[in-house]
Amino acid sequence: MIRQANLLFGAVVTNAAMGVLYVWSLFMLPLEQALGISRGALSVGPAVALGMFTLGMVVHHALLRRINWIGFAIFTFALAGGGFLLTGAIFSYPALLVGYAILFGFGCGSGYGLALALASKMPDARRGLSIGITTASFAISGIVLSNFLPHLIETAGVRAVLIDIGIALLVIGALVCLIIAFAVRSPEQESAAPQTANASRATLGPMLLLGFLFFALCYPGLTFVAHSTGILSEAGVPKDHLSWGPMLLNATYIAGSLTGGLLVQKISAVRALRLSFAILGLGLAAAFFANGSAAALFATGAVGLVFGGSASIMPQVVAERFGAASIGPVYGRLMIGYGLAGLSGPWVSAILFEQAGNYSSALLVALAIAILAGLGTVIENRKQPQQTHG
Repeated sequence: MIRQANLLFGAVVTNAAMGVLYVWSLFMLPLEQALGISRGALSVGPAVALGMFTLGMVVHHALLRRINWIGFAIFTFALAGGGFLLTGAIFSYPALLVGYAILFGFGCGSGYGLALALASKMPDARRGLSIGITTASFAISGIVLSNFLPHLIETAGVRAVLIDIGIALLVIGALVCLIIAFAVRSPEQESAAPQTANASRATLGPMLLLGFLFFALCYPGLTFVAHSTGILSEAGVPKDHLSWGPMLLNATYIAGSLTGGLLVQKISAVRALRLSFAILGLGLAAAFFANGSAAALFATGAVGLVFGGSASIMPQVVAERFGAASIGPVYGRLMIGYGLAGLSGPWVSAILFEQAGNYSSALLVALAIAILAGLGTVIENRKQPQQTHG
């Protein structure tokens, strides 16, 4: 029981640290002013970071098979913390792309994979809740930082804040290494990643469909990660309260993550996905068709709820269809859909904003994708997987 607690604690601390990825919108306006570049060019940063996050998540399983747990944790946090330090130390657009987008992005994805691998090692009866808690912890940074980061950026400057975050990530990395040392005592006796007995059953057709559904769930969420402050500002929310966007997005992300995995176990994967797209479509429609801050806040909450739910629903969908042992490799492949959403959502929305002068077109694109994917759940296979144990 103590070992299981250490596993879960290590997963939660790791994901909470990596969740700083989801407070990008707090940096957007200050960086836009400090670096003097357009919002479209600046949005390349989070888009590339999300792409590198995906790459880190895709390859984490293979890396864990070759590097021991502590070595992989050191690798992950060195990239994440070093990326922020590089961005703040040089403080230029190229440094942002190399440090934040590439180094931090890849380290963040690797860290997310490490956290999910730790949570997936929990017993069957606790796995759904453990994955939900772990994915929910990714939004803890957004909740905490949204409370004081805007004021800190205003007083100390965005450059100093970037450096401080980099140092904090390195310190947290050292703590995670200590936690893992107690949770995984003998790397020689314990595989660094879950076994992949059923991964071969993840054939192209189901993978493409699930990948598209994951893309559609994540596209609005990652768009709001990058643009929530801009969307709220356009809706009339005062400048002093723009931090409500990341705060609400992350709060509802936590709620969705905690309930998503359990929802699959209660009502099945297909029904959980259909419910997710219904909530997502309602929120985006409210933002597109209605004016005012209330509609924008409602949309932010709905998007965050579904986005968080997808993080715990999709691993459970993989377990339901292909077996729990396939969560690492199969979910890693599905993260390509997440990555495509990360590459396209923030950047496309920024381009549409610059062309139209508002976010209406961006919201309409997100709504259209959600409706198409919701219809796609009609053909989602209800076939139950052949579970393997041991």
